[in-house]
Amino acid sequence: MISLILADLQKLFRSKVFYILFIVQLPVLIFVGNGDITAEERMVYSNGIINYLTPLIAVLPTYLGIFGDDFRSDSMQCAIGHGLTRNKVVLAKFIDLMIVAGLMFLLSAVVLFAKFEITTPYLTVRQSFRFASTILLAWLKTVGYGAFTLPAVFLFLRVSPGVILYNCFLLLICSIIQSVQEKMDVGVYDISFTGLIEKAEALAAAGKFVWPVIPAVTVYIIGALILSMWIFSVKEMEF
Repeated sequence: MISLILADLQKLFRSKVFYILFIVQLPVLIFVGNGDITAEERMVYSNGIINYLTPLIAVLPTYLGIFGDDFRSDSMQCAIGHGLTRNKVVLAKFIDLMIVAGLMFLLSAVVLFAKFEITTPYLTVRQSFRFASTILLAWLKTVGYGAFTLPAVFLFLRVSPGVILYNCFLLLICSIIQSVQEKMDVGVYDISFTGLIEKAEALAAAGKFVWPVIPAVTVYIIGALILSMWIFSVKEMEF
């Protein structure tokens, strides 16, 4: 499985997809949130980038550079034919997604923190800690949304259902769940994956233990992986 992950990452970093997508968001990282604003306002701008723009871009290299190539070249079938179980294939692709999204968030964080150090207004140590926790939780949220798309990817063996579903989670589904909670006075959003991550963000900002991360990972992310493994195990493939 480790060999498959390394091969996927080598394939990705040769394809230039990762670099192009990072360069696309670079002007926003550098120029948004500058000027005559307070440090707290700078935090608001930076949080918006990390919670919306970076997640929008972070998983695309995995879909386009890894899954897309797998489905075009039948390399996934080759890996299974050489004795790798389907469950390990699913797990390897999920780890690919975690690593690639993590690298995208890491590079974005480096650019933003460098900007904080060389341009005003400067962030305090507490604000920097809050922003670092926001980055980590935004990465976890991105990984979770990516995990939720894997059942569709392995069901259809296509990239497009995953990309569409991911964007729906990021931009639409969470807003719908939040509206349902507000109108029906039922705490569905609070116990949703996004609701738990947002609760963890509030606890991290207060310097408290981020316990909502535990059910977010064990129930939602692991549940999505188990479902993906089951779907892929019964999926007929041509060898």
